[in-house]
Amino acid sequence: MKACIKNSRCNGITKQPNSRFILNTGSSPMPWKNSVAYIKSGESFVTKGVSWTTQENLCPGKLDDKDYTNRQEALEACAAKSTCKMVVMTKDKKFKLAIGTGLVKRTGYVTFEIGSTTENIGDFTWTVMDGNTLTGYYSHHVYHTMDDALMACAKISRCKGVTQEASNRFLMNIDDEPKAHKGRKAFIKGGIKQFIAPSLTEALFGRSQHRSS
Repeated sequence: MKACIKNSRCNGITKQPNSRFILNTGSSPMPWKNSVAYIKSGESFVTKGVSWTTQENLCPGKLDDKDYTNRQEALEACAAKSTCKMVVMTKDKKFKLAIGTGLVKRTGYVTFEIGSTTENIGDFTWTVMDGNTLTGYYSHHVYHTMDDALMACAKISRCKGVTQEASNRFLMNIDDEPKAHKGRKAFIKGGIKQFIAPSLTEALFGRSQHRSS
């Protein structure tokens, strides 16, 4: 990761199934079995159990009308709404919740986006959101590992995700909309990850820039 940070052309890293790490010039991840994508973005920080990424001079196409007096107030309001994914600081230092997710260039604006990671387990890609929970239990059976819970959920069409409620407590959920909840972690079931691609690196990011031994 230190090598990617120092290289302006590097936009991310791919960890392959053989545990080799590759620097990449692309930044659009695609699912691939037993691989992990690390995407370089703006400065990140955590507040109230939710991770945020900073994007300067970018702004969603639409903003909510309500103004918030400070960043923390806006971030907490956004985290409490399952439909809110971004907060924007305008040129005049006002904070607003974003409507939609598409970003456009806008000088002087700063966007704070809820961050997430991904896992590839059970033929699905899972979006991982710290500080969030899913609702509606599929059952009250408790799994003690992430792998066991996600594998079980992958086999059930009604299961839309898994919530880690404690260090060794995972439950399946039928709702895939995350809600802010400090101390929990939501795993949201995504698209099937099996597909034909020319090569692992190209499937994830496009042409690789460097291979590390």
